[in-house]
Amino acid sequence: MDHAVRGEEIYRWRSYEMGLNLGISPINKPRARDSLERARDKQANIRTMYSQHKKAAQDLIANVEIGLFPCKDPLPFVRR
Repeated sequence: MDHAVRGEEIYRWRSYEMGLNLGISPINKPRARDSLERARDKQANIRTMYSQHKKAAQDLIANVEIGLFPCKDPLPFVRR
């Protein structure tokens, strides 16, 4: 697998692009026939779902680090 080099487009991805490319919510992928308002709603849904998944993953990792698995109890976030 090739790795992205700093400065490439992938490093500029925000939550919408990450969620879309990870396939977090295929049903919310905007289509050509969607109205502008509907497309924006779908983008907002993808951003929200990506944020929720990211938070759940951070909670899971924090608990694994202290030996609790599977557990998503909120713990202080430690930047890695």
